[in-house]
Amino acid sequence: MGLIYSNARFLLSARQAGFSFTKTLTLGRQQISLTRKEYAALQDEFGKLPLDIRPTDSQQEAYADDFFQKGLGCQQLDVLDYSDYQAANIHHDLNQPIESSWHQRYDAVIDCGTIEHIFNVPVALRSCMQMVRVGGCIMLATVANNHCGHGFYQFSPELFFRIFQPINGFELLRVVLVEHPYPGAELSQRQRCYEVTDPEAIGSRVGLVHDLPVMIQVLAKRTSEQPILESYPQQSDYQTLWQSHTASKTAAPTDTTPPRGIARLRRIVGNLKRSFERRLPCSLQRMLNGRRQLRDYSLQNRKFYRPW
Repeated sequence: MGLIYSNARFLLSARQAGFSFTKTLTLGRQQISLTRKEYAALQDEFGKLPLDIRPTDSQQEAYADDFFQKGLGCQQLDVLDYSDYQAANIHHDLNQPIESSWHQRYDAVIDCGTIEHIFNVPVALRSCMQMVRVGGCIMLATVANNHCGHGFYQFSPELFFRIFQPINGFELLRVVLVEHPYPGAELSQRQRCYEVTDPEAIGSRVGLVHDLPVMIQVLAKRTSEQPILESYPQQSDYQTLWQSHTASKTAAPTDTTPPRGIARLRRIVGNLKRSFERRLPCSLQRMLNGRRQLRDYSLQNRKFYRPW
């Protein structure tokens, strides 16, 4: 568990946006892995960082306590873990709910590599959300594509878009995918970040098929005190289908006025294309549809993913 360049940049941008890290809880004691070049890039973007850490170009890592305390302004840093491994000062199994006395205790709750190792994910996420005070933030960095076997789970952006909602007292501020060349993200100096579009906003699944490992970063703000995850979220594209199906039963007749100009030309071209493809052998039709899916489920799809 630890911070790499993209995690550090994500947290510093939250600090720059005005979030407080005065009282911070991390899931597991975090290590930090920054090269001199990465450290210099952070200073170029966020100004001189008053840190005592000594970035190197070796594979050595240090604990991130100094980054939290001096880089983020943390005055109380608590570490929660299953055991006293790595000197955690709070011992709790996140498969089990936390006590109510822990609710709204922290300005920030940070996970950089724990949630995927916990079997009871809904309980763990609820506990993390409950421990954040109103006005505070939660930051998660976990695995997405091509991390099979790393933990119990790999996560989709859809999950976080659906749970960090006003009904649960949260506003989702940013979801970012981080592409890195090696399974060990701390070994990967080339990290490319892409902000993800909410599938609900475009009415379709935002998928990804990729040949490199990808992790996901999430930043959400607690905006109100609400019961958390009392009702279970539904995947947005199914909600859209269900709602359109219900609406179609009672909808008034649609306008049948034929389109004009460019809209008409596009419809004609689209109809000709579909008519041609329907005449192809089934195997070719499937191949064409598969190619379209690969094109759409790519980090180059700017409708889904924008460089961050």
